[in-house]
Amino acid sequence: MSTQQLKNIDQALVKLGEQRGHLMVMQDEGISEFETARVEIHPEDTDTVLNSRIDIRLNHKTELTAKLRNAFGQKYDYQLMARAEEATDAALHEALGEISYQARLRELEQQQVQRHKRKRTLKSDISL
Repeated sequence: MSTQQLKNIDQALVKLGEQRGHLMVMQDEGISEFETARVEIHPEDTDTVLNSRIDIRLNHKTELTAKLRNAFGQKYDYQLMARAEEATDAALHEALGEISYQARLRELEQQQVQRHKRKRTLKSDISL
């Protein structure tokens, strides 16, 4: 190897070292930011976020399906929509069927809570 090639390699190594140092600082900052956010998250917040995300995704799917049906009428392709949903599921690492199931469970839980409250109200009204 020539001396020029060795100089070029040496310069490249210096640049790589600088880039590695910069990336290490970025990694440390990211870890610190993650830890700060993780400490501030409360379990009830994650449930709220999950429920909101489920509602938003289901509402958008319903609206989009209705708009596509109106726009294309008989030419609307259910299989194409199913493939698009599968691609979205893969990109988000979740399944819409699973989300629908979770949303339905949440609705049932809310209904049970409301029934329980009504029973309490009726019992208190009767005892008065």
